[in-house]
Amino acid sequence: MDLYRQANKVIFHLSDSFVDIFRNVIYIGLFFLIVGRMIFLKRGFLFKYTTSTLVFFFVLLCSLALEYRLSNLYPDFILMYFSRLSIAFIIGYYVTDWNSFLNIYLKFIWIPLFYSMFVLFFPESFIGASYMTVAYNILPHCVCCFAYALMIRKRRYFLYFLILFSILFLGARGALFGCLLAIVFAMILDENSKGKTMVRYGIYSLFLVIVIGGISSDNLIDFLSTYNLNARTMMLFFSDEGIFNMTNRDSFYLQGLESLSNFPLLIRGYGGNIVFYKDLFGGDKGTYAHNIFLELLLDYGLIIGGILVLWFIYYVIRSFFVVLKLSQYVKIAYLSFFVCWLIPMLVSSSYTSGYHIWLSCGIIVNMVHNKSIYFK
Repeated sequence: MDLYRQANKVIFHLSDSFVDIFRNVIYIGLFFLIVGRMIFLKRGFLFKYTTSTLVFFFVLLCSLALEYRLSNLYPDFILMYFSRLSIAFIIGYYVTDWNSFLNIYLKFIWIPLFYSMFVLFFPESFIGASYMTVAYNILPHCVCCFAYALMIRKRRYFLYFLILFSILFLGARGALFGCLLAIVFAMILDENSKGKTMVRYGIYSLFLVIVIGGISSDNLIDFLSTYNLNARTMMLFFSDEGIFNMTNRDSFYLQGLESLSNFPLLIRGYGGNIVFYKDLFGGDKGTYAHNIFLELLLDYGLIIGGILVLWFIYYVIRSFFVVLKLSQYVKIAYLSFFVCWLIPMLVSSSYTSGYHIWLSCGIIVNMVHNKSIYFK
């Protein structure tokens, strides 16, 4: 959908409002397709989904009673819940045959590859924020290709990985470091990998870093400027501030922590931190905490938010030890749709709009409680 939106700027030249409507129609169609199929395939699904949806609306109503200004954000919250968030959780929670899932998933590897080529050939259709979207969109495929090359020994996927990994340098640091974390976890989880194989892939990855780092920064910046590539991550990599520059996130974190220390039991409700930061920094819709743990604590207070944070940490740890016993395909899915999102959750994601957070929660709950997955 994002590829279509960017291509529209170069080819179709339709209005942004029409493109957004078309995008939402596609997502809503996907909602009816998946939910409709699940009603017929899974006994008790309709009851569970209806109950969870009622809980969601109850939380919204309670949040509105606590902060009336949230009403302006409710249309976006509700649309996101039905079109992306709940669907992502359903996929993560109910898939058990990850072998078939990944085989189908990788048949569409041409989409992120074409997406990446589109970035290079039509940079004029992209701005800084768009490059971040590109990076996060291709992140799961990038990790999946590396894991397939390492664990299933399908070497051609390492070439795909190199192509996609190079594009991450144009986008978001969260996606880049999320990919690197997943690579480390892949080497830990690949129990059948020989030492030589791990060393070889380690050398390949190190060589990639050396090649990129060895290029003159001035020449590289000139090259990027010539082709109008707004490579935010690469610019930061060679800037005086460095790639670990917080880019104002430290202000979000400090203000959020100060509020928690002053009002630890304050409950702002679903998305309440957006209003909190809007009051501090302004903007039409404000901003958000840029850290899933801080966001939960600001929205639900130290008690309820703390329980949610501990719940998430528990399932993260438990799922890792469960996945150690499972097949290579389950491990690849775990890396591609959960591990790679851990760092983005800590630096840029919001649970009110980040489908990958809901997908990740569905996956870790699935892998901890669904015993049938052990035999796939």
